[in-house]
Amino acid sequence: MRRRWRDALVLAAVAAVALAAALDALRPRSSEPGPSAGLPPAAAPKRVALRGSPETAFLPSCDPARLALAIEAGPTLALRYAGGRCQLAGLDLVAVVRDAAGAVVYRGPATERHAFARNLAGRQKVEAPLLQRALRCGPPALFAVVVRGGGLAARGTIRCREGS
Repeated sequence: MRRRWRDALVLAAVAAVALAAALDALRPRSSEPGPSAGLPPAAAPKRVALRGSPETAFLPSCDPARLALAIEAGPTLALRYAGGRCQLAGLDLVAVVRDAAGAVVYRGPATERHAFARNLAGRQKVEAPLLQRALRCGPPALFAVVVRGGGLAARGTIRCREGS
């Protein structure tokens, strides 16, 4: 007899919860916009760096033996990688530029800060502008460039055109 009362009580509780859910679903809602209505959507970031992300924190640092640095047309600094997944920390690449007489005309950052800070995997090539806005040119000339940092080095020549 007690068991039947308990069963009836449980059934009544379930029916009460179902009735409350049905009434809540039928209740009219306000059609007024929320507090963010009328505001323009936020602009998406141009670059999202995953540094410090828990999803990538487990990745090991990239082995410098699997990295190659090269100066290419543009002028562009190219970084090639072949290997497993890894994190490439900021390399702090420094460029030394010499004119035809061998005089140093520029010594400083080769690329913008964190240009190569990213995660790499497989065969990959990453590029960044070399000496962007750093070199002021006069008449057309060739310059010798040496870039070093993070255990890597690259040599090459860049053509400086008037007005660039």
